[in-house]
Amino acid sequence: MANAPRVENLLRFNWSHALGTSVSSTLFGRIVINLNRCLALAKHGFQLHKDNDTHELGDEVLRACIVLLHSSFEDFLRSLTRWLLPLSTSKVALAELKFPGGSDADKRPLVLSIADLGNRYRNLTVQQLIEKAVGSYCDRMTISNTNVFEQWLMRLGYDPEPFRRQYAILAWMMERRHRIAHEADLVDEPEGFSYFGFDDDDNPKFAELMLTIHSICLDGLHPDLGGGLFKNTPTSTVENPKSGPSEPLGPGPQTG
Repeated sequence: MANAPRVENLLRFNWSHALGTSVSSTLFGRIVINLNRCLALAKHGFQLHKDNDTHELGDEVLRACIVLLHSSFEDFLRSLTRWLLPLSTSKVALAELKFPGGSDADKRPLVLSIADLGNRYRNLTVQQLIEKAVGSYCDRMTISNTNVFEQWLMRLGYDPEPFRRQYAILAWMMERRHRIAHEADLVDEPEGFSYFGFDDDDNPKFAELMLTIHSICLDGLHPDLGGGLFKNTPTSTVENPKSGPSEPLGPGPQTG
């Protein structure tokens, strides 16, 4: 990985493409803001790593960066689901949705009586009910490994094949995040414990990870580029779309 980009060589992420809707501006602008937060953490963490006196503090900053990267990626996928899934007519895409509003989301009956419908959902249109069901689904949605990510891609109508070459670095992030969040990054040893830290070899991994998330979110999953549920859907079904053909993506992350 001698020629691989390093964190300190990455410039700020940016995104100049716009669908012309408040939803898309918020959604795609948000992931860029979060990536820049993560980039600042990663740069600071590896800078601290250079000094023996602050090496352990650097590890802590990098742990926070991993958790924020994962939550930012998951937040984007969850937000994109809230936006796109209510517009879908695909039985496959909507198959896992359950009626919202029950006391236990996993044990709600899939078949409701007319009385149940009247008591719970009388004032809702079918579209509003679908939106509420999608919202409830997203509240419980987690992307904990690449198998779940692939299932999510297929549910929203994306071909997973172009994304599979990026699974390795995503898996590294997800596994690392799980260890940090659920095991405090500890290593059990016969005479006590130590920590899983980071070293200089992880620097290119952080850079690759941020570039990958940027590419997936702003290129691979962008609905205005003809992917997912909208690949065969007129653009008029997208909330307040801009007229004319899609503009190219603006400059993305750069190295220097």
